[in-house]
Formats: sequence, C-alpha cells, structure tokens
Amino acid sequence: MDADAPLPPSMANASPALQQAWRQLRRDYADQLPAKLAHAAALLGDCQRAPDDDGALEALHRALHTLAGSAGTFGWNALGERARAAEHLLDALGPRHPRSRSDFDPVAALVDGLPGDGEAGR
Repeated sequence: MDADAPLPPSMANASPALQQAWRQLRRDYADQLPAKLAHAAALLGDCQRAPDDDGALEALHRALHTLAGSAGTFGWNALGERARAAEHLLDALGPRHPRSRSDFDPVAALVDGLPGDGEAGR
C-alpha cells in the first residue's frame, strides 16, 4: 500500500481533520518502515549468531509482533501476514534448546521477504 493510498472504508465518514491525521500517521509509518525492517533483520542476525540466546529470540519476537500488528493497521496487509507467520515460527523455537542457526532458516526466509515498499499492501 502506498502511504498516500485512499483511506480505509472505516474512515469514510470521519471528519476532514481526522482523515488528515490518519494520512499523516500512515505517511509517518511508511517513513519509519525501512528502519523497522532493518531492525528485524539485524535481530534475526543476532539470533543466527547466537541461536540459544533467549534474549535475542525475545527481541526478534517482539519486533515481529509489533510489525504484525501495526502493518495491518496502516494497510500493509501482506507485511503484517508475513511478520505474523515469522512470529509463529519463533513461538515454536522459544522453549527448544539447543537451537541451531539452521533452526532460524524458515524465519529468515520470511524476514528477508518482508515487503516494505509499494508492494506491501497488495
């Protein structure tokens, strides 16, 4: 979804001021999205370098959970769905020890493919 895409149907009857605020929030989210995606990729790298580090796993889980929820809110549905799928894969890894770098390969396939541009909302 483009940051300047039409408003969602739920905003159709909102006041012009609220519609403008929504557009600004969506633009702000779009501006921050590359950094959010880069952060998730960096956290994945931490997990791959230290597979048994529960703190690294939790940080990646939290970042993906946040992306999964916020992306859909702002219309980046495909991004939200992929982030949610990666989050669920991490749920299965959480209690398992020892973990290996390859345990994170399915997560990496999703994180590496997280759409962050105009394709994201399609």
